Amino acid sequence: MGMIGRVSLKSPVARYRCLDGKRRPLRLSPLPESEFDSHVAGVLSSGHGHASGRNPESPYIGGTLNLQYPIFKRLGLDLGECYPGTLNISITPFTYQIIEPEHEFLDIAWFPGRQAENFCFCRCLVFASGRPLGGYLYHPDPATKVTHPDNPSHLQIVSPYIPSLVIGSPVDVGFRSQDVIVSMR
Repeated sequence: MGMIGRVSLKSPVARYRCLDGKRRPLRLSPLPESEFDSHVAGVLSSGHGHASGRNPESPYIGGTLNLQYPIFKRLGLDLGECYPGTLNISITPFTYQIIEPEHEFLDIAWFPGRQAENFCFCRCLVFASGRPLGGYLYHPDPATKVTHPDNPSHLQIVSPYIPSLVIGSPVDVGFRSQDVIVSMR
């Protein structure tokens, strides 16, 4: 098998708990809630539909995340308990900047004929339906993502499936301030 990319791990790989193999809300993050000292309020919004495969015009059968998850797992980040789609959370008028990603994957050639991309992941807590749920901020590097650019005021979160969320639902996200900075545009 050929080289699929380079990896930069800033901390130990997270391990996930799976009770019965089904996708359901689980607390993925082994970090205590107090570690997440920065919070931003947002609203669940629509994305491009490519990550989940819900866009019928997408060339990525099954979604980009179904194609990327096995690669991330081989490189040390197992997202198997996460829904194969993103929570797109609008934090307008704020934007975010990743300072210190927990996982950074460089030059990932995840789809034939497509330019290799860089990806960063930072742990987060999603506060929806009254309880925190561990997940990751998923950040394809805009410098290497040549198609369907992302809105800099939208967080893309991968987490277990949260059945109570619908477009327009309020969602708060917690980060570690050493990993992510949220600021006004």
